[in-house]
Amino acid sequence: MRVLVTGSAGFIGSHATRYLAGKGFDMRGLDILSSRREERVDIGDGAAVQRAIRRLAPDGILHLGAYASVPGCEADPTKCLRTNVLGTVNVARAAEACGARLVFASTAAVYGDHIPVPTSVDSPMEPTNFYGISKLAGEHVCRDYAPDSTALRLFNVYGEGCQRSYVIPDVIRKLSLHPTVLRMEGTGKEARDFVYIDDALWAMELALRGRFRGAYNVGTGTRTSVKSLARQIAIALGQPKVRMLFAGPRAGDFRVSLANISGRNHVPEWRPRFTLARGLKRTIVGG
Repeated sequence: MRVLVTGSAGFIGSHATRYLAGKGFDMRGLDILSSRREERVDIGDGAAVQRAIRRLAPDGILHLGAYASVPGCEADPTKCLRTNVLGTVNVARAAEACGARLVFASTAAVYGDHIPVPTSVDSPMEPTNFYGISKLAGEHVCRDYAPDSTALRLFNVYGEGCQRSYVIPDVIRKLSLHPTVLRMEGTGKEARDFVYIDDALWAMELALRGRFRGAYNVGTGTRTSVKSLARQIAIALGQPKVRMLFAGPRAGDFRVSLANISGRNHVPEWRPRFTLARGLKRTIVGG
């Protein structure tokens, strides 16, 4: 099966390309930041997307390409909507044209902050930031152009090689520079469902191989506060006495994110295999 990954140069995309190749898929990639000229495509450019996907003729498309920064989307909603909504329109239309199965990387941010937790896939969707709004629009786009598509609502994915300002690499980076004092945005009370990259990749593999459609949560069903997470990382790094200073609530952020992964809420045959402790160990020390 030939699979095209959009956003192939990103954290999840680069992991997905290697993981799926190891599972026997014939892999191709597109990313505006790709080091290979033939794969360097802006998904906001509909004509370029159509040409590339027609040339590559994939059987499946794993659509990971996105502007994934919550603060960035708040600061530049035009860029957010161009990449995450128009870009998804372009990819979905091209998938339809070539008959490729479409798996869309959505997000827990589509639910917003005023929903029951743990959150099931049929909960009300009231996103509170532009990132969540754009991803919810992307889900509608995929359903419109590719009714048999699958949307994976990823909770907080982490793992080796993540260099962006997500909370886990942010804490690791700050503690390596300042071992005694940790300064962070937010209040520390925000709680998240952290899912290790290998578990997210397994869900993507099953979605590409399967014929099920609709939306599914990809989380662990366990929530951890940011303060508790930071404490676990500090201990793992041998810095248990670090002083934590929080700056206060962050624009566009929400309080609690927790996946319901019972019954039809999770991808068929999928369950998380990594605890947070095991995933953090692999993320920090590589094993």
